[in-house]
Order: sequence, then structure tokens, then C-alpha cells
Amino acid sequence: MTVLARLKFVILGWAGAALFFTAVLEISELGHKPLGFALYSNAVHFALWTLALPFFTWCVRRFPLKTPRRIRNAGILLILIAVLAVLVNYTHWAIVYPIYFPNHSSLYA
Repeated sequence: MTVLARLKFVILGWAGAALFFTAVLEISELGHKPLGFALYSNAVHFALWTLALPFFTWCVRRFPLKTPRRIRNAGILLILIAVLAVLVNYTHWAIVYPIYFPNHSSLYA
């Protein structure tokens, strides 16, 4: 698979996930968010995970689960993925919050 084909696949996956989870949020009882906010928030969230994909791939290749050290590698992977999830979550809200809630943001205080 060429680099361009992989890039197209990743971008389509990002856009598809953002649209799918926006639709789920809109039809569910999880909250009444404006469509623009839901789409923007999901697009930012999945864009951050898309940007983290190379690191995630490196971690999986660096700590394979098919070796004699699979338990140790599984523990390391769980810790790395948890740290990555926290970083993605904080970065997501650092981007979304000041734009959609500027009156409550510390950037404008």
C-alpha cells in the first residue's frame, strides 16, 4: 500500500468516525449539543487520535504480544495507551473549550 493510499485511508477513517459519532450524539439522549459543536468536537477528537496513530503503531511494534514477554509488554502497552488517552483528552479540551466557551476560558480572563 502506497503512502498516498494509506493517507487517504486514514483521512477517510477520521472523517467517518467524526461523522458517525456526531450522528450518534445527535440521535441519542446523551446531551443536546448544537450540531456544529458536536461535529467540531468530534472532528478535533478523532484528528488528535489520527495524529497519535504513528506513535500507537510504534508502540505495538516495539512491544509485541507474541513474544515470551507478552505479559510485560501488555502492561507497558496499557500504560502507554492510558497516558496517550489522557494527553489526547486534555489536548482536545484545550482546543475546543476556548473556541466554544470563550467567556469561561482562562485565556480571556
